Amino acid sequence: MNSLDLNEAEDFSFDADLLDKKPLEQSKFGALPSFIEDLKNLKPLEKNYSDYLYRTNKIELYKCTELKAESKPGETIRDFKIKLVEIIRDKKAEVVEVLRKKYGTKGDRLQTKYARLQTKLQKERTDVSSRQTDTAMSLGMAVLGTFLGSGSKSKAMRGISSAGKISKEKADVRRVENEIRQLKKDMQELRNDLTLEIDIIKKKYTIESYKIETFHIKPRKTDIYNVKMSLFWEAG
Repeated sequence: MNSLDLNEAEDFSFDADLLDKKPLEQSKFGALPSFIEDLKNLKPLEKNYSDYLYRTNKIELYKCTELKAESKPGETIRDFKIKLVEIIRDKKAEVVEVLRKKYGTKGDRLQTKYARLQTKLQKERTDVSSRQTDTAMSLGMAVLGTFLGSGSKSKAMRGISSAGKISKEKADVRRVENEIRQLKKDMQELRNDLTLEIDIIKKKYTIESYKIETFHIKPRKTDIYNVKMSLFWEAG
């Protein structure tokens, strides 16, 4: 062996403090590779190993560009998704609040208008009913007076005039009823729009709707430090 091939190295975890510092009696040591025998110390090998780590080592991370989120070193994809779910939940809450204010304002305005029209309709119907009673009595008295010879033309004309007012007030009732029907359509359209936006929110704000990408970062040379090399003999 003329050099140390780090590509052939194997990961090996151990506690150096548990190793014997002194050889057993009558122990014999195998010969060192020539490239190590020629070294005054292991500093060149430590430098080579640091360079090797810089060239080959990289950290795998995850990111979601749309949510502007990246995982931390050592964070698993599962933990990263849990973090994204929290971010998505917060964003969804913000959108729902905006939606609540938007449709709440429109809904309150329509409800107020609906209550006002209902009150107006009740009044118009009451006026028509009262006018019909008054007119019936007026026309009845006019007819009775004519039959008895005590009626007058003015009484009959008042009855006809009242009938004309009834016709106008009935038209007012129909107009208010039409306004209420249109308002109910507007309220239904508002509910439909709200339902549609809720469906969009449900589909958008789920973890499946966001793309998670894998990327890698290389260490800086300053990130690699305190590299130490030691020689160990394995008992045969």
